Amino acid sequence: MAVNQLEKLKGIGPAIRKKLADALELNNPLTQDVSATVAEVAASKPKSKKVSKPPQLYVPAFRSGPYAMLVALLIEQRDPNSRGGLTKLEIADRGQQFCSSPMTEGMFNPLNGAIKTLLKKEFVEKSSSSCPRFSLTESGIELAQRLWESIASSHEALSIHHEAIPTDRVDLEETNVIKSGGDTVFEEILMPHGTFTVVLLIDNREIKSHEERDFMLNNLSELGIRCEQRLLELGDFMWVATAPGATDELVLDWLVERKREDDLVQSISTGRYAEQKVCAMK
Repeated sequence: MAVNQLEKLKGIGPAIRKKLADALELNNPLTQDVSATVAEVAASKPKSKKVSKPPQLYVPAFRSGPYAMLVALLIEQRDPNSRGGLTKLEIADRGQQFCSSPMTEGMFNPLNGAIKTLLKKEFVEKSSSSCPRFSLTESGIELAQRLWESIASSHEALSIHHEAIPTDRVDLEETNVIKSGGDTVFEEILMPHGTFTVVLLIDNREIKSHEERDFMLNNLSELGIRCEQRLLELGDFMWVATAPGATDELVLDWLVERKREDDLVQSISTGRYAEQKVCAMK
């Protein structure tokens, strides 16, 4: 008779049946072997451990804002005439060719994001002057060099490199060396009459409206004024003298900053007006 059938006998209830079933199971060698085997397997099973992942190496996306900024600063650092870094506008001007989108367009533009990211990751450092410049740290140089090596074999990299650091220049006649009140040394250059052309440069952000971006350029050109649109570091209009075949340009002594009345008030209140004056005087 099976244990679960014992309740059919007179005088045996559920409590007695349970005690008999427990006693049989305790003395059953098959049950003990299975229990022991399960316990051994559980004990021998290795405990899973959390494996910490190594920190990922930061690599900016190709032709992104940080990518363009790193390459532009690397080219500046390799330039024998380097001034110890680039200003924000210089980075935008020189780095645009390495970025797939406009670097300074909109509030959340690629350049602002690049500066914030690279400063936080300590690939770039910022000077504390009134007209701050950005330069590469040691880790930034290593990262920028890896980026440059990845594109150095392409035609794009080679052509950009030669344009960024020209080697074949037309020498202009140097007549004198002038020292300013500080440590800056200026070279006075003589360009004989008839050997140069004066060009009016217009900042490409100086527009009448988004629909008429070339309004000023077209109207000035119709008046017979030779002009070009570029991203200017300072001012909205400036004049340069250039000689045929020369890659150097001479910046003339005139600079125009065009402001609306409300723009002027805002610039004064935010300190931007004083900053522009300091940078222009340098």
